[in-house]
Amino acid sequence: MDSVRTGMMFGRRMAAHLSVTHITAGGYDGQTPLFAVNADYALGVTDALRQVDASIDWTGQWLTVPGDAFAPRRQQAAWAELAQREGLLSLHHPLLIIGWCEGTLVARSIITTGDQEEELAARTVLLTPEVQ
Repeated sequence: MDSVRTGMMFGRRMAAHLSVTHITAGGYDGQTPLFAVNADYALGVTDALRQVDASIDWTGQWLTVPGDAFAPRRQQAAWAELAQREGLLSLHHPLLIIGWCEGTLVARSIITTGDQEEELAARTVLLTPEVQ
């Protein structure tokens, strides 16, 4: 699905919770395959973010579709399988699928523990930007 947008996210681990502090686009342009990670781009972004925020201690992937609709679970499972095949999904590297559902911003966080995919949460996300 070429209309899907994806990228990297970074954050802090606080006990059993992960806090997203930064997100980036998927690469230099939007013409790359889904979950394709340009190693030079990823290294540069990671290094730059760690210069301004040394507390970053985890990374993951985010995904949304144009129109920002919340995708059906079957499609979400297919994306999670693809992310896992690409080595981008694990217990410590979640996939966050974001979209609008009936006027509410919803996110589903997916991890995998070995071969078994587990849905961690499907909840309303309140966006509260940090004031610097």
